[in-house]
Amino acid sequence: MSLIEFCRRDVVTVRPEASVGAAAELLVDQGVGALVVVADGTRPVGVVTDRDLVLRVMAAERDPEHTRVADVMSQPAITAGPLDRLEATTARMRELGVRRMPVVSPDGEVIGLLSADDLIDLFGRELHDLGEAVRKEVTASQQRS
Repeated sequence: MSLIEFCRRDVVTVRPEASVGAAAELLVDQGVGALVVVADGTRPVGVVTDRDLVLRVMAAERDPEHTRVADVMSQPAITAGPLDRLEATTARMRELGVRRMPVVSPDGEVIGLLSADDLIDLFGRELHDLGEAVRKEVTASQQRS
């Protein structure tokens, strides 16, 4: 299964020079937990999360209006390609300790976002489907007996 089949396509982005105050408002307004930081309009250079804002701004008592996203984002952006395999990408996320990975086109533009939450949802549905198949087989087996 390739990433393009199920990654989120509605990616919310922010520029590195934006204030973290503006980034926080964007997180709230869009109802997301992460923003992909893009330079040149579309190329990811980092990711900033709600957790980054809490730990690197609030806990450090930095001024959100005078602190730039570039100062607190996780960088560089660790990305995946749209045709990358789910299994390999999941292993890479685990290995690198990242919860979100921008998906980029061959020319480097952001076209999606893969998150650990999306993977948990996907794997949960697959486990549910597997459980249903087992239950149906057990029921059919019992009826044959």
